[in-house]
Amino acid sequence: AVFYMALARGGLTPEEAVYIGDAYPLDVIGATATGITPVLIVRDGEIPALDCPAIRNLPAILDLL
Repeated sequence: AVFYMALARGGLTPEEAVYIGDAYPLDVIGATATGITPVLIVRDGEIPALDCPAIRNLPAILDLL
């Protein structure tokens, strides 16, 4: 529900949005279920094999856009 609320507040469709989060079960799965492109931020340690893009820090999102 929170993903749909954020889309409504931003006046966006899911295809126009990207969601960056640090918790795979909540952020990636939630965004994907809503149709939003998820990006996982992994600040420390190895980046595991994922079904979504992963970044180390917020400025790195610019490389994905």
